[in-house]
Amino acid sequence: MSFGKALVSAMVTKAQNLKKPRRGPALSKQMLLPLPLPLVKDLSLVSHLALASFQSGHGSQHLLYQLIRTTYLSYLMWKEGLGAGAYQLYCDAEREIEAIAAVRAGGGPWMLSENASSILEKIVCIYDVQLGGISAGLFTRCQAKLEQLLGMLVVRSGEALLQHEQSRSADETTRG
Repeated sequence: MSFGKALVSAMVTKAQNLKKPRRGPALSKQMLLPLPLPLVKDLSLVSHLALASFQSGHGSQHLLYQLIRTTYLSYLMWKEGLGAGAYQLYCDAEREIEAIAAVRAGGGPWMLSENASSILEKIVCIYDVQLGGISAGLFTRCQAKLEQLLGMLVVRSGEALLQHEQSRSADETTRG
């Protein structure tokens, strides 16, 4: 095969790859628009209050659950290209959250270390920016993925959720 034929063949293949079929029905106008501002404010407030409660020494199981949801939802939005996070930041946050739970399981208080506080502050700030720039449809998909991941977490307790999700994504990529 000559260089010219190979180039044309590669261009045709690339053009065919760009025309991927749509998954599911077309999104409504509502799902294409940004999240409503009152919802963005409510979601942001919940994450900030959970963090502030922990920082003031008034954490609880429910508030830890809110920080977990914020962290993982932010991670999922980051994977969709929103926010200035980094994989290592999310892994560090997950490790710190697990440490908080371990301290509490040992009878300790619901408190954040300075390191955990710093990491979770970064996550909450990234989350705020992400909420301000995400479409309702993408947010809904990320929430559905979060529920799926949290369901797996219950089944696979003791395994780091992000690492499990990352390896599952790699498995799907090699199969597809």
